Amino acid sequence: MNQYESTARARHLTAILEEAVGERVGTDLADRIAQRLTATPPRPSWRPFLIAACMVAGAAVVFAVATQPPNAREKAAAGSSVVGAQDPVRAAQDPVVAAPVITLSLQRVQESGDPAAPPRSRVVWRIGEKELQTIEALRTELARLAKDPSLRRPDPEHAGRSEPPRLVIQPAVGTQWNDLVAATDAAIAAPFTDIRFAGVDTTWLVPKAVAPAGDGLVLPKAEFSEPDDDPHAARPTINLFADGRIEYRGEVWFRPDAKNRDDLESVARHLRALRAELVTKGLLDEQHDAVRAGLRVPILVRVDVGTEWSHVQRLLRMATAKDVGFWKIEFAVAEPSRPK
Repeated sequence: MNQYESTARARHLTAILEEAVGERVGTDLADRIAQRLTATPPRPSWRPFLIAACMVAGAAVVFAVATQPPNAREKAAAGSSVVGAQDPVRAAQDPVVAAPVITLSLQRVQESGDPAAPPRSRVVWRIGEKELQTIEALRTELARLAKDPSLRRPDPEHAGRSEPPRLVIQPAVGTQWNDLVAATDAAIAAPFTDIRFAGVDTTWLVPKAVAPAGDGLVLPKAEFSEPDDDPHAARPTINLFADGRIEYRGEVWFRPDAKNRDDLESVARHLRALRAELVTKGLLDEQHDAVRAGLRVPILVRVDVGTEWSHVQRLLRMATAKDVGFWKIEFAVAEPSRPK
């Protein structure tokens, strides 16, 4: 299990998690976290970030974001149905416990305005029948759901404690990567600790704060992220640009055009070759789970802010496919600007 030296961000996240795990979540959560951080002197720490679907970034999401392989409950629940938009919270049949699941849907809608001006769109978030028009409203609603006692579930790691329900983020067609990262960031702040992306077969989705690479790719900003101070020496990095182009170490794996927009077989071949290379380095975990062997090394994906979710989803699906085997997905983010 990789662990990362903490920073101010890590202390912020630790405080949030302690509030949740310690069963002290209340309406004054933010104020108490701020007080705790003020009273806590900076110190190095080797605490893993989010557990089970959010091990990430200061909490990584799992965006789901987890710092350890899926445990028995996570593996058993992998096939649980996602709650539909008309039924946001429902008891999913889990062999271990009836686990509540919340689905957060994202959609871009066109804004009316000057017909002569370029078209503009904005994000609308939906949880069941509730439509949320601003990111602030989303944060408030997620915080309410995370601490709702009727939705919390037993914590399998700590007897007598409970944790927030699982959150599945379900972007609609046309949603951009930046929209998904913002929703994940809001979920981590709530705080949810089991966050998943619809259609992506992994519970480890970790936001990593990385420096710009000067290649024209613009990273989304996130408040909560794990510092990328000690990456695995064999960790591969894949770039996904807003136009759908996929690059690895300067080599173009895929460039969409009118003829091959959806033909990603070349990318699948490259990923299988990458797996073979990592297997020769002894990085295959035969005991990853009962169904497939998984690679012990994570993969870092750098995705441009304006990339459509459909491009991101299909890349993550290929990376986590059985014949490739990445289950530790780290995604690059930038830290928000701080007032001086």
